[in-house]
Amino acid sequence: MKHSIVALIAIAFLLPQPVRAYESGPDLASASVLGARIDGDVAQGLVTSARAALLRAEIAAAQRSIANGDAQATDMLADIDRDLAALDLSLDANEAGRNLLYHVGDKITIALRDGAAWQIEKISDPNLFGRVRPDAIDATGVQGTFLAKDVGTVLVSLLDPASGRHRRFTLTFVLPAQT
Repeated sequence: MKHSIVALIAIAFLLPQPVRAYESGPDLASASVLGARIDGDVAQGLVTSARAALLRAEIAAAQRSIANGDAQATDMLADIDRDLAALDLSLDANEAGRNLLYHVGDKITIALRDGAAWQIEKISDPNLFGRVRPDAIDATGVQGTFLAKDVGTVLVSLLDPASGRHRRFTLTFVLPAQT
């Protein structure tokens, strides 16, 4: 009996496991958001038109991967998102949980743009990091633009009241290098 159970367990591990189907919907939505974000960044002068053309070519490549059912499209879009975050000084879901470095004086936009109604739950030190315009009405998916006021580290916590989910960011501000 004991050998039969061991044999059944061994057979179960040897059988092919079901492969999850690639869900293209989230990647299609992400590609659309990234395209709109590039347009907005160009309009604000945060991204040059040459860099925007390169980013759009990367999005087109990711869209071809999506059309081919290639799950690597998710990673491709995340890379584009990280590149944009570095260019336009924005925080989004891909930066959550990471330690991020900025310069004092940087204006950083928090924009999760994932359809949830994220709210700023807590900023550990408002003397270091505060809204540029507290009375501003932000676009859908944007939680605000904040200023890195002084050297130090700030913890930022966001809450989606509908789901109770949290996103946390650790931001370290340093003085810009002297030229």
